[in-house]
Amino acid sequence: MSGLTLDEAKRAIEGHLSQFVVNPEISLDVSGFNSKVYYVIFSGGAYGDQVIRIPATGNETVLDAIGQVYGLSQVASRCHIWIARPSLGLEEGEDAILPVDWNAITRRGSSAANYEIVPGDRLFVEARPIICIDENIALYLAPLQRLMGATILAVGTGNVVKFAGRGGAGGLGGFGGGI
Repeated sequence: MSGLTLDEAKRAIEGHLSQFVVNPEISLDVSGFNSKVYYVIFSGGAYGDQVIRIPATGNETVLDAIGQVYGLSQVASRCHIWIARPSLGLEEGEDAILPVDWNAITRRGSSAANYEIVPGDRLFVEARPIICIDENIALYLAPLQRLMGATILAVGTGNVVKFAGRGGAGGLGGFGGGI
């Protein structure tokens, strides 16, 4: 029954039911629609991607899609945005890649770069390169930082105990014969 209007679907169902019931009358409403979707994917640098599934209602553009997710974040690159569109007659498994010029869309009002989104599209917004570099450095240095912090804490604690045992100030646990 796809492709029918609400009234056409109602008449078709009533026609089918008339085989079993005299003059059937039904009430028909749409509880869900827009089973076709597109995705907006934000790169999180070293910490993974955020994927947002959005119903395709027809005639959405790149600007509409970004508006649906409340705009670009502080870490989003304005220069590395593209649409990956499922292959349409291309070699199997090859998607069409449509580069998006964010500045042309937003600052110059260019409609040419403001592509229409179609069901199945993936609008990818990469993180700024400097953010990716910083996050990767932090990700790989974090274990080293923890190891160094634990080592410094252990050495410092050992020195305090040794200093207190020699009669240093503070009188830890009765050591040192302080005043």
